[in-house]
Amino acid sequence: MRAVITIGLILIILLTLGLAFSTVFALEEVDYVDRDAVNEIIEQREEARSVIDDFEERYGNRAYGWTAFILETIQWISIPVCFLGIAVGAICHFAIGTRRLDMRHRGSRLMYAFGTLLVICQALPLIFALVVRGWVS
Repeated sequence: MRAVITIGLILIILLTLGLAFSTVFALEEVDYVDRDAVNEIIEQREEARSVIDDFEERYGNRAYGWTAFILETIQWISIPVCFLGIAVGAICHFAIGTRRLDMRHRGSRLMYAFGTLLVICQALPLIFALVVRGWVS
């Protein structure tokens, strides 16, 4: 038993050293910069900055602009995440839940939770816009 543990530890140490040396040598070989990738990153940064500036101009305040930008980003990200969660919940409820009652309950809870989260994430930017535009202007 000790021999197996010793051999395992030696292999882990050798593997770690090999990865460390290969990383160091790979970093030394890279001495160029991909100008196209750098230009693309700069363009994406400028596009995001212009979108944030539009939000700041629309809401008249930097904090409100950033909040609206973050809420809109959450709104777009929540759609695929919530649909995936609803699909997993439906699989648990309808496919696995035919044999196991606990999985059926878990699936229905997942569907309710992700459905509620989807409605909240979709309605929150609208509520924010109504409140800010109604009270500030």
